[in-house]
Formats: sequence, C-alpha cells, structure tokens
Amino acid sequence: MPDLYRDSERFICASERRAVVILPSLTSVMNYDTGLVADAEDVAAGWVRHVEQAYLAARRLHTRAAIAELEVL
Repeated sequence: MPDLYRDSERFICASERRAVVILPSLTSVMNYDTGLVADAEDVAAGWVRHVEQAYLAARRLHTRAAIAELEVL
C-alpha cells in the first residue's frame, strides 16, 4: 500500500457537473501551475468519487495536540 501521507497534495474543486483540478507543472519540477477544467458530467463525477476516497483514507485530527504531533515531511 502506498504511503498516502507522503503523497502530493491535490487541489480539486468538483461537483456532479464540473471539476477543476490543479496539476503538476508542464514546464518545471515541483510546481503546480497547470489547471484542468472537466465539464463532462461523467468525468466530473469521477473526480467527486476520487475526493470521497481520499477523504475516507485521511487521518482525522481532532485536537491541537494531534496537529502539533504531526511529523514534518
């Protein structure tokens, strides 16, 4: 199983009809300056499912102490 804590952040805004996804740069390493707009409903709905799965895999932090204990990667 991949280490999701070390996976790159994702920037997604999606509804059932449209999604906007920020992608890694097409011209430089370690930058996120490329955007993708998906206005096909089946594609946008797929991004909604992707976000739902990422949320289910997330580790929830309920206290400030839990946040302070996070390891800086």
